Amino acid sequence: TLLLLLAITAIGLALRLYQLDTLPYGFHPDEGYNALDALDVLNGARPIFFERNNGREPLFIYFIASLVGLFGPSIWAVRLAGAISGTLVIPAQYLFVQSLPLPRARIMGLVSAALLAVTFWPVHQAHKGLRAGLLPLWIALMLWAWWRAIQTNDDAADSMGQGTSRAVTPWAWAVAVGVFLALANYTYLLARLLPLALVGSAVWGAWSARRWRPLAQCGIALGVAAA
Repeated sequence: TLLLLLAITAIGLALRLYQLDTLPYGFHPDEGYNALDALDVLNGARPIFFERNNGREPLFIYFIASLVGLFGPSIWAVRLAGAISGTLVIPAQYLFVQSLPLPRARIMGLVSAALLAVTFWPVHQAHKGLRAGLLPLWIALMLWAWWRAIQTNDDAADSMGQGTSRAVTPWAWAVAVGVFLALANYTYLLARLLPLALVGSAVWGAWSARRWRPLAQCGIALGVAAA
């Protein structure tokens, strides 16, 4: 499974790097704004919010700045941030899907990762230096951690009184959810809607299982993200 995932990820990376500086043709205006802000960062600016182009979150721009500082100012260096982001989401997608209660979950995870690696729109988006391309990575990891937190509740309940430490695990996953949620909100505007998904899932989980733990985990995740 690991070798297949590595092969799928490598194919996805190759497609995302292919003619990265020339496809698509032209430099999108939003890419240009990101490049200008990245140059400002390299010249010493350290904002937590960028005011150009109606305002943008900082994480992706700092990522571009690090690559431009490493490889020099070019279209390729700016778009490399998008290519790397689009590649990292492939194994993240696998982690999320294979953790779900699906038949042959690992195979389904590999199929899902493969579709993400080679289909047109994910590859096309990864050929642009736009911060929206980084958001799916944090969403996939947040959903993976959240599902692990919910899934581990039953394991933890079963292990109570058996002298194991698994009861701590759901809270650690909840903290991870908060970290990924915060990273998403430092990436793109639409991430502000993600807490609604967590709250809805927690309410449903608490009601269906007649347990308060999903609500507490959601509170921890939101608290960590807010901090």
